[in-house]
Amino acid sequence: MKRFIALVLILVMLSGIAGCANSERNGRRESGAEGGSENKFEQLEELQSHEGTMLEITSTVRLPVEEGSDIENTIIVEYSGDAYEVDTNYLNCHLSDEEYLTIYNFCIESVENDTFADYYEDVCDGITYRFTFYDEDGNAHLIYDGYIYENAELNSIIDIFGNYYID
Repeated sequence: MKRFIALVLILVMLSGIAGCANSERNGRRESGAEGGSENKFEQLEELQSHEGTMLEITSTVRLPVEEGSDIENTIIVEYSGDAYEVDTNYLNCHLSDEEYLTIYNFCIESVENDTFADYYEDVCDGITYRFTFYDEDGNAHLIYDGYIYENAELNSIIDIFGNYYID
């Protein structure tokens, strides 16, 4: 039963990712691309020398009360550039340099600017996402917790992982 529920969760996440991929991928900014390849390499080398988790994204399928418990799934992005899904083998990859810098810059800008502090979507059920950034000292910073159906920037971060899921 647990495998069935996990499979349903993965299918729901993939359908959401696939639905957004075509409309959002082309509009995603390529963070970290400016400054030349030498600067980018130095920034990557410095960042990837840190150990531990950089970003944790927990998705929760919000089921109606009569359907039972909510289903959670978590993606971890390490400072090394490795990304994996906790408790499954559906995602286990090493991010490209561009994807890594996009995620890192998203985290830094979101925390520094408190970008999503007032963001809210009025939805009753579906999938919620909780984005938690861990700085180089291991301090947790909540970026956002809620629905992301109408937010292109949050969806673009989720879209990154769509290319790495096992079919």
